[in-house]
Amino acid sequence: MRIISAAIRLFGDLGFDGASTRDIAASAGVNAPALQYYFDNKEGVYAACLRHIIDRVWTEIEAPVRAAERALEAERCEDETLVEAYLAIQDRTVEFMFQSREADEWRLFMAREQAGLGPGTGFNILNERANRCIVHAKSSIVGRLLGLEHDNEETLLRTMALGGSAHVFHVMRLAAFKTLGWEDVNGERLDKIRRVVRLQTTQLLHAMIAERDERLGAKQRGAKKVVTPVSSVATAPSTSSVGSAPSTPSMASNPSATPTPTPSVRKRVSNMGEARASKRRQRTEDAA
Repeated sequence: MRIISAAIRLFGDLGFDGASTRDIAASAGVNAPALQYYFDNKEGVYAACLRHIIDRVWTEIEAPVRAAERALEAERCEDETLVEAYLAIQDRTVEFMFQSREADEWRLFMAREQAGLGPGTGFNILNERANRCIVHAKSSIVGRLLGLEHDNEETLLRTMALGGSAHVFHVMRLAAFKTLGWEDVNGERLDKIRRVVRLQTTQLLHAMIAERDERLGAKQRGAKKVVTPVSSVATAPSTSSVGSAPSTPSMASNPSATPTPTPSVRKRVSNMGEARASKRRQRTEDAA
């Protein structure tokens, strides 16, 4: 354990390339051959440090993570239950980051590791042991609230952005405290950080729910819109029922049909013919 503590401190201060196995052994009060006996080489020491940190973090937040997994596995789970499950994981993480002396000692080590400044084996260990449970639980909650899969790119981006609000006070402590005029974090200040982080996270999670419901509502409204196609209406001959008057075909429906004059029309035509004949007789008499 002395070797692990010394290595975490030196890797954090000097980086993986800057810290030597000789420096680590001297800081831990052991000889270099003993360090090589237990860890083989510097990369083995680094991997042991990362496993130790992950195991300690998991011990602290396993309970809320398991509770979130049970909520996700339930046949029916309310959105608010998932919101509270996410907040429980975040609350416990914030408390551990600021109340644990160990977490404070790991801060620089983890900042370098998360920035990609450690060996490749370190990232693989972190990805396997942390992402498998912790990140999976968080992204599953975010995905459910968004109406997306847990491994969807949008889901993962939202999950990572959501977690940054708490880590900024830990990883960027000097800059954050300088801005706030703080020298350290006491109980009152920790409550302020926890309250602000929880408030912002709650608002963002509720915004995800509203976004999902709006998207689903728009989809349902679109499905209800029925488009009626314009169809041509064919003129069919009508069939007269018993006792009804027979229908008369129109010129529009049968252009070749000749209309039958009514009696009044025939009378007017006859009168007009007689008048014309009378005028011709008159002109003939005048000419004679």
